[in-house]
Amino acid sequence: MVMRALRMDVRVSVETLGEIDRNINIEIPRALYDSRFNEALSTTARKGSLKGFRPGKAPKTMVAKLYGERIHAEVVEGLVSRAYDNAVKEHSLRVVGQPDVTIDNENKESDLKVTAKVSVFPQPEIKDFRGVSFEVEVEPYNAASVDARLEEIRGSLASFE
Repeated sequence: MVMRALRMDVRVSVETLGEIDRNINIEIPRALYDSRFNEALSTTARKGSLKGFRPGKAPKTMVAKLYGERIHAEVVEGLVSRAYDNAVKEHSLRVVGQPDVTIDNENKESDLKVTAKVSVFPQPEIKDFRGVSFEVEVEPYNAASVDARLEEIRGSLASFE
């Protein structure tokens, strides 16, 4: 499958759900999906071989019937992945973990609607720290406690033969 940059007609919006939760809403035009699906279908028909047909001569309808679901899944995955990556970069999101992706493509006539629920790193707020005092307790050096701890470590790492 030929990978090209997504056209600018993919619509992306980011919705803030909480301090660290975001919804990335992506709308992929049906025309873009259809063109990618047809490209992938043509490539599969050219390269694939079906019983009863010479290599590359199988009708597209037959190829679509046999491999349509797999081609559909690959095309949707590619489009969603590219759109998601572009949305994260465009909106400067520092995402934590994997997104929870929901794809709504039940209506074969309308655009693909994708919602990716993600968590982002929180933005820490530095409060006024001037005037805050603190004390650090320094534990005095004790040779006996250091020796006791070293013996403890030796004992845990020792092997008996």
